[in-house]
Amino acid sequence: MRAELVNPFVRGTGDVLTMLLSTTPTLGKITAEPSMVTSGEVNVACGVTGDLTGQVILSLSETSATKLATKMMGGAPVDDALRSSCLSELANMVCGNSVTLLAEAKFACDITPPTLISGTNVKITAYDLPCLIIPIEIAEVGTLSIHVCLKDRKAAVAAA
Repeated sequence: MRAELVNPFVRGTGDVLTMLLSTTPTLGKITAEPSMVTSGEVNVACGVTGDLTGQVILSLSETSATKLATKMMGGAPVDDALRSSCLSELANMVCGNSVTLLAEAKFACDITPPTLISGTNVKITAYDLPCLIIPIEIAEVGTLSIHVCLKDRKAAVAAA
């Protein structure tokens, strides 16, 4: 996957987390997988439509998900419903911000509403496309992994 498709997600995630948490997250080593598979305990998926199509999944452990939602709420305790709401809104903000950055690179895209999937031993697979995994370390929270699996429809049409 080309850097111009991934960099908006790196920047978009960093910008949103810095704004929400008043802390600068640390980018880990980006890895590639032949297809999207995540087994995080808490996952929020957003579809991408338009010039690019595919799926973006934010994935965390149960502990990290609770810590992140608590930080988003200013330290107030969160129950399962509030945690789900916080994480869904985070995915909406990250993907929305990233799609805005993609528009600056001339990719017209939109996102679908977030879907939260949680549980142990849950595996999510989407599309038979390569996937980049962007690990983001957040102080006092843990790792948030962004799984980006996108197909460039514009390039496919141009090649045809």
